[in-house]
Amino acid sequence: MNLKQNISLRLLAEKYDRMVHHAADRLSYRTKHFSVHKQKIVLIIFCMLSGATCICTIISSVHRHAKSSTEFFAQPVYAPSHIGKSIVWPEPIISKEIFDRVEEFKRHLDSIAGADTSAYHQLMIERPGLTDSIKQFEMLYYSQPKK
Repeated sequence: MNLKQNISLRLLAEKYDRMVHHAADRLSYRTKHFSVHKQKIVLIIFCMLSGATCICTIISSVHRHAKSSTEFFAQPVYAPSHIGKSIVWPEPIISKEIFDRVEEFKRHLDSIAGADTSAYHQLMIERPGLTDSIKQFEMLYYSQPKK
């Protein structure tokens, strides 16, 4: 998020806070002379009206969808046909020659790390996941079935 968006969001939040405080102050001023009994009655009426509005909204939504379409109701979900069947995936095959090339590269990388640290750090900045990839490659080679 850039600075301009951040400032505009902060200004919007401040304006919202001012409006909320203004509305609260007005309501407080208008109801400060109410007795406790009258405040309870007003609260009960407010809750009943809010509840009735929610119930009417829900009923009209269900009633409207029941007449027009089946969008409101859940449709059955069917599993794909390949679920439950055994699928034979080809095994990863890494040849000994390719593995030896990667190991030679790893030894070269280790020698650079010991002798020329600035070149090694530059390489790690340009290729941040290189050592992790080599480790994953080794794990994959050792986990494959031997022939």
